[in-house]
Amino acid sequence: MPSPILDLAGVTLEVNHLPRGVRFYTQVLGLSLLEHDEGRGVARFRVNDAQTLTLWQPQTRQANDPRLAPLRARGASHLHYAWQVQPHDLARSKALLDEHGLSWQEIDLGTPQRPDPTVYFFDD
Repeated sequence: MPSPILDLAGVTLEVNHLPRGVRFYTQVLGLSLLEHDEGRGVARFRVNDAQTLTLWQPQTRQANDPRLAPLRARGASHLHYAWQVQPHDLARSKALLDEHGLSWQEIDLGTPQRPDPTVYFFDD
Protein backbone atom coordinates (compact mmCIF):
# COMPACT_ATOMS: atom_id res chain seq x y z
CA MET A 1 0.00 0.00 0.00
CA PRO A 2 1.47 3.41 -0.92
CA SER A 3 2.29 5.89 1.82
CA PRO A 4 -0.34 8.56 2.52
CA ILE A 5 2.42 11.14 3.06
CA LEU A 6 2.25 14.04 0.60
CA ASP A 7 4.99 16.31 1.79
CA LEU A 8 6.93 17.56 4.76
CA ALA A 9 4.48 20.06 6.26
CA GLY A 10 6.72 21.59 8.87
CA VAL A 11 9.81 21.35 11.02
CA THR A 12 10.26 22.50 14.60
CA LEU A 13 13.74 23.47 15.74
CA GLU A 14 14.77 24.09 19.32
CA VAL A 15 16.62 27.33 19.97
CA ASN A 16 18.41 28.77 22.98
CA HIS A 17 17.53 32.39 22.15
CA LEU A 18 14.17 32.95 20.44
CA PRO A 19 14.58 36.64 19.47
CA ARG A 20 17.92 35.89 17.80
CA GLY A 21 16.30 33.00 15.90
CA VAL A 22 13.44 35.24 14.79
CA ARG A 23 15.90 37.85 13.50
CA PHE A 24 17.90 35.23 11.61
CA TYR A 25 14.95 33.58 9.86
CA THR A 26 13.25 36.89 8.99
CA GLN A 27 16.22 39.14 8.19
CA VAL A 28 18.74 36.63 6.81
CA LEU A 29 16.53 34.00 5.18
CA GLY A 30 13.58 36.31 4.48
CA LEU A 31 10.82 34.09 5.91
CA SER A 32 7.51 35.70 6.87
CA LEU A 33 6.77 35.63 10.59
CA LEU A 34 3.31 34.16 11.24
CA GLU A 35 3.45 34.02 15.04
CA HIS A 36 5.83 35.11 17.79
CA ASP A 37 4.87 34.36 21.38
CA GLU A 38 7.67 34.95 23.86
CA GLY A 39 5.50 33.70 26.72
CA ARG A 40 5.12 30.28 25.12
CA GLY A 41 8.61 30.37 23.63
CA VAL A 42 7.35 29.85 20.08
CA ALA A 43 7.83 31.54 16.70
CA ARG A 44 6.32 30.21 13.46
CA PHE A 45 7.31 31.20 9.92
CA ARG A 46 5.79 30.66 6.49
CA VAL A 47 8.08 28.75 4.15
CA ASN A 48 5.46 28.38 1.41
CA ASP A 49 1.69 27.78 1.18
CA ALA A 50 1.99 24.28 2.65
CA GLN A 51 5.10 24.40 4.86
CA THR A 52 6.10 26.11 8.07
CA LEU A 53 9.16 26.38 10.25
CA THR A 54 8.63 26.67 14.00
CA LEU A 55 11.25 27.74 16.51
CA TRP A 56 10.74 26.55 20.05
CA GLN A 57 12.62 27.67 23.13
CA PRO A 58 11.59 24.83 25.44
CA GLN A 59 11.12 24.88 29.16
CA THR A 60 12.78 21.59 30.04
CA ARG A 61 10.26 18.85 30.77
CA GLN A 62 7.29 21.23 30.62
CA ALA A 63 4.69 21.54 27.87
CA ASN A 64 4.70 25.12 26.56
CA ASP A 65 1.15 24.70 25.24
CA PRO A 66 -1.59 23.08 27.37
CA ARG A 67 -2.89 21.26 24.28
CA LEU A 68 0.42 19.41 24.13
CA ALA A 69 0.50 18.39 27.81
CA PRO A 70 -0.88 14.88 27.12
CA LEU A 71 2.21 14.22 25.00
CA ARG A 72 4.51 14.43 28.03
CA ALA A 73 6.91 16.85 26.34
CA ARG A 74 10.53 15.80 26.63
CA GLY A 75 11.86 19.33 26.90
CA ALA A 76 15.08 19.91 25.00
CA SER A 77 15.62 16.30 23.97
CA HIS A 78 13.77 15.82 20.71
CA LEU A 79 13.32 17.04 17.16
CA HIS A 80 9.83 17.57 15.80
CA TYR A 81 8.76 17.48 12.18
CA ALA A 82 5.34 17.16 10.56
CA TRP A 83 4.28 15.03 7.61
CA GLN A 84 1.38 16.29 5.55
CA VAL A 85 -1.43 13.94 4.50
CA GLN A 86 -4.77 14.56 2.82
CA PRO A 87 -7.62 14.90 5.36
CA HIS A 88 -9.30 11.81 3.92
CA ASP A 89 -6.10 9.80 4.64
CA LEU A 90 -5.92 10.73 8.33
CA ALA A 91 -7.91 7.69 9.52
CA ARG A 92 -5.77 5.37 7.40
CA SER A 93 -2.62 6.98 8.80
CA LYS A 94 -3.77 6.41 12.38
CA ALA A 95 -4.66 2.80 11.52
CA LEU A 96 -1.16 2.31 10.11
CA LEU A 97 0.37 3.53 13.37
CA ASP A 98 -1.93 1.14 15.26
CA GLU A 99 -0.87 -1.77 13.05
CA HIS A 100 2.74 -1.16 14.04
CA GLY A 101 1.99 -0.81 17.75
CA LEU A 102 2.78 2.90 17.92
CA SER A 103 0.70 4.97 20.29
CA TRP A 104 -0.51 8.33 19.01
CA GLN A 105 -2.41 11.37 20.25
CA GLU A 106 -4.67 13.55 18.10
CA ILE A 107 -4.73 17.25 18.94
CA ASP A 108 -6.42 20.04 16.98
CA LEU A 109 -3.86 22.85 16.69
CA GLY A 110 -6.12 24.99 14.54
CA THR A 111 -8.95 27.37 15.26
CA PRO A 112 -12.72 26.90 15.02
CA GLN A 113 -12.56 28.67 11.65
CA ARG A 114 -9.64 26.57 10.36
CA PRO A 115 -9.27 23.23 12.14
CA ASP A 116 -5.89 21.53 11.99
CA PRO A 117 -6.18 17.94 13.22
CA THR A 118 -2.69 16.81 14.14
CA VAL A 119 -1.54 13.33 15.11
CA TYR A 120 1.55 13.13 17.31
CA PHE A 121 3.57 9.96 17.73
CA PHE A 122 7.08 9.00 18.75
CA ASP A 123 9.15 6.76 16.52
CA ASP A 124 10.89 5.02 19.40
